Amino acid sequence: MRKSFTPFLIAAILLASYAFGEGFSEANVFEWWDDGIVTAEEAEELLALLEEGNTEEVCILAESYAQITCITPNVSTQNLEITPHGYIQWKGHMDSTGHLVNHYEKLQLSFYRYTLQLGSHNMLSYKAKNYEAYFGKISTNELHSIIPTDTLWGSAFRFPLGNFRLGALLDTSLNMQGHISYILSKGVHVDAMLWKSTENKSGTLQFTLPGFKMSTWFQPNETIPLIKIQSSERASKKAIQKNESIFSYTRSTNIYVHGNTVPEHAKLSSSILKNKLWFTQSFTFASLNKYNIKFGSNIRANMPLNADTLNNRIQVNAGMGPEIFNAGLIVSCTDISDNCSQSSLKLSASSNFEIEKQTLQMNGSAKIQSSKQKEFSESVKEPRIETSIAYLDINAGKAKFSVIFPKAKPNEFTLRGEFGLGSKYFESNFIAEFVKKEIGKIHPNKAFLQAKLNF
Repeated sequence: MRKSFTPFLIAAILLASYAFGEGFSEANVFEWWDDGIVTAEEAEELLALLEEGNTEEVCILAESYAQITCITPNVSTQNLEITPHGYIQWKGHMDSTGHLVNHYEKLQLSFYRYTLQLGSHNMLSYKAKNYEAYFGKISTNELHSIIPTDTLWGSAFRFPLGNFRLGALLDTSLNMQGHISYILSKGVHVDAMLWKSTENKSGTLQFTLPGFKMSTWFQPNETIPLIKIQSSERASKKAIQKNESIFSYTRSTNIYVHGNTVPEHAKLSSSILKNKLWFTQSFTFASLNKYNIKFGSNIRANMPLNADTLNNRIQVNAGMGPEIFNAGLIVSCTDISDNCSQSSLKLSASSNFEIEKQTLQMNGSAKIQSSKQKEFSESVKEPRIETSIAYLDINAGKAKFSVIFPKAKPNEFTLRGEFGLGSKYFESNFIAEFVKKEIGKIHPNKAFLQAKLNF
């Protein structure tokens, strides 16, 4: 026990003085994983997509797995600096013995219109106005594909011709792709792609409108093409800033449809592959006054490949109260058609104290889970209790400490620490978790470290 604990503890001591990085990132995924909201397989899928930079697909899966509302933020425009600039980043996930389960390294160097990435993702790219060229590991974002694709080692380019955009891909395994787009207006375009490998051919047709995307991917001998539909909207920020709106809202809908097989170069998550219909719908509403009234819902519906019945789940949440004391409620129901075979009720309360650019947050929650195999009265006796306290400084970082009692027993708990640091030149994030079972001593469970040096 001592040998397995030592490397983990040393890592914690050495790295706890560093910490934070990004907003919606690996930290969220690890919390969901530790809390049992997502499985290990689902967590690995989310982490892989984050590493790839496919934030759009991360949002879609997070809405299904964790039942949150997530709309991909707008991508900032390219900064044409002549002086070379970039960052060095390292991410690692450690198990209970202190050994690295997986890790990622990345060096990004940008100069004018060129960007070089080395490490887990190797690529040289060139971007000008409507001109693009890529050499190295090429995937979804570089290929402008709505449906996630495999990562291919090769070269790709894209250039304008009037209202058209022409592109092509060739990888080292002689996979080829041709791409043509027609721009109708800003944010409105139609794309057609033709894929060819040594064994198969397939074609994709995409439609993009403001707040709406649709892609259909055909491959010979498939009874049903692979279809993806996305639709989202949010309250206008300009209207909110001008006080023309008294509330804000977001809405997101994501649908996947496919047959028993999918096109060769499509890279879908395991949950989507297992279901011929995969659907998520989320909605949030928040008032813009001191009462902070919030309401949201999330619906997930899946139809397995070898069945004609829907497996569905719904979650509804509500909250109200000023920053000094805000209370919330989350109710979820799994498999509505089976009279909610599993359900949960979560009550929470939080307090925020702000002084200039510093914030102190205190949170507490109790979650009750019940199923047909277990009486509700028994579930009430063993709620999942979590308390946390966090300190945030907008110019420095944050520190957060949580105590979790999975069954409300004092001799069985989880301790989770998150420490952060953020500045112009250095960012890092360290999360460590220790577990105490009913029988046995406290021991480390898992940890995550991210460090980023900007230059």
